[in-house]
Amino acid sequence: MKCGFIAVPEILDIVESDPARATNPETDEFRRVVELAIGLKAEVVSEDFTEAGRREILNYGHTLGHAIEHAERYQWRHGAAVSVGMVYAAELARLAGRLSDAAADRHRTVLGALGLPMEYPAGRWASLLATMRRDKKARGSLLRFIVLDDIGKPTVLQGPEDQLLFAAYQEIAS
Repeated sequence: MKCGFIAVPEILDIVESDPARATNPETDEFRRVVELAIGLKAEVVSEDFTEAGRREILNYGHTLGHAIEHAERYQWRHGAAVSVGMVYAAELARLAGRLSDAAADRHRTVLGALGLPMEYPAGRWASLLATMRRDKKARGSLLRFIVLDDIGKPTVLQGPEDQLLFAAYQEIAS
């Protein structure tokens, strides 16, 4: 789904059209989703072996996702943690005035249709923030997030204010 949000909206269209077929390995829809995602990843990685440029878009949802994995002692599946991270990144972009309400809501529609988590406990913010500040994508303690200006239009949000980070977390807190 990450590939759909950052560059290949056709993936989202397929899932929205029929989530059951999109996740059934015996269908053409599933094959198409997998081919599109692999194609994007291969293209991006082959252009940027060192993660110095465009490859960074593949980190969409990963800043908070990695912090959740750490908090959960790696008992959560990577995709589940990144799912929460993508919803968080969408809310962060929305609150920063970069992403429309409809595009942010589309995250919940698509990920929810697949049964993926989109929330995390409210009382965990302080430890997640501390972990994100130590993430490899941070520059010193300056946080960097891949966010969207629109579906298929990723960009970097560098050094957002703590109040904005917390407000976005409130949108996913359970």
